[in-house]
Amino acid sequence: LTAIVDITDTDKTFPATLLEDGGYFVFDWTLRGADSNQPLTCAEAGSPDSIEIASTLNGTAEAVSDKFNCEDGTGVTGGIIAGTYTCSIAALNSSDLSLGTAPEVTNAVIRDLNQVTDLGSIEIPIDGL
Repeated sequence: LTAIVDITDTDKTFPATLLEDGGYFVFDWTLRGADSNQPLTCAEAGSPDSIEIASTLNGTAEAVSDKFNCEDGTGVTGGIIAGTYTCSIAALNSSDLSLGTAPEVTNAVIRDLNQVTDLGSIEIPIDGL
């Protein structure tokens, strides 16, 4: 992924991993009451400790997961090997129990050479709200 590195006054490095055989998922999320259908802030949703994406390579049980701060509203996964995945995205409490899980994203393709696959905006329904 690209980044701005200001080298105007001093030399700096930009550490990066270049993937030949993989890429990344990027996605945004919003929270909504499963019962009320009203938009929720992270605080109104019970202050989820994290938003987790679990990406399972189709035809296998091989999965990778990444967690993000709820308030960020967006996330980019770590590097994932190229292939077709089913992604499960959930809001988790501090005990890693789900407060709500979005419908699965199926047939999401990770391409090679550091390409980024945008999963779009994911709405996570929060149970009991």
